[in-house]
Amino acid sequence: MRTATRARLQPLLSEQDGVLTSAQLADLGIDPELPRRAGWTALAPRVWCTTGDPPSDEQLLEGLRLHTGPDTVPSGALACRRLGLRDVPDRAVADVLVTHGRRLTSGGLTVVHQSERMPDAIRRGGWQLAPASRAVADAVRWSGGLRPARALVLAALADQFVVTGDLERELAAGQRRGSAALAHALDDWRQGARSAPEAEVADALRALPRSTRLPPFLLNPILSLHGRLIGTPDGYLPELALGWEVDSLRHHGSSDDLAATLARHQAFADAGVELVHVVPTAFRRDRRGWARTFTARAARHAAQGRRAPAGLVVLPADARLAPPASLVA
Repeated sequence: MRTATRARLQPLLSEQDGVLTSAQLADLGIDPELPRRAGWTALAPRVWCTTGDPPSDEQLLEGLRLHTGPDTVPSGALACRRLGLRDVPDRAVADVLVTHGRRLTSGGLTVVHQSERMPDAIRRGGWQLAPASRAVADAVRWSGGLRPARALVLAALADQFVVTGDLERELAAGQRRGSAALAHALDDWRQGARSAPEAEVADALRALPRSTRLPPFLLNPILSLHGRLIGTPDGYLPELALGWEVDSLRHHGSSDDLAATLARHQAFADAGVELVHVVPTAFRRDRRGWARTFTARAARHAAQGRRAPAGLVVLPADARLAPPASLVA
């Protein structure tokens, strides 16, 4: 871009975070072929990002503002990221809700979704966004795949951005297409899973042949011994005092996290509970193999007559967020 042209555009570039429309170029008397020659990114029909590849979320939102105008609500993965949720699906587009029947064109990195059920927008960082429950539900429907759905839904629930009732209402009221993964992730939560790897491990164990199936197990129960809190294993077989932990890099990668993990492991061992550890990448390389290995260990526990120590109390995952005061160490 010539220096003189950039100087003419600079006020708009500064005001609009490097985003311009074809109409604005025309108003300034600038060649409409400039975006193509300069290799700018199309954020929406006739809306261009002049910097950044990929564009930032702020630039995606600016492109939506310039393209859609008022009475539209960004939702899905973009809204989830702006609301501060974690484990958001990698969907680098700007999904926006518009009132059903309104004619607005998708294009570039903008995807327009007509809705008969427009949400009440909330304001975050100067932008109007769908509330967390709608944003999560839409992100799951539009991103596809059970693993990303589990990751987002379980993280949003664990971090208390949403509650199950909110997502259940979204499931009941929203479109059916893409909702199976949302229903599955909600069921994972009810069964005690608090992360996608935990749910995947439970799936692998439940898929074992009937002849080698494990005794009943719990996900994320609270264990205490004689009124003293021991901890919360990712999975636990009450009949055999055997459990497992999924050690992700996020929660166990630093030296402090590793020290805490080892101390927690020792607390379980001191209470007579054995924990088997697995990292998500190793588990995903051979799910069935890990499940068979764990089942063999459970069979040895049973053959040896291993049982939970007297005085060990197990509470279900529902109690995890607010354990009784008597169990707080």
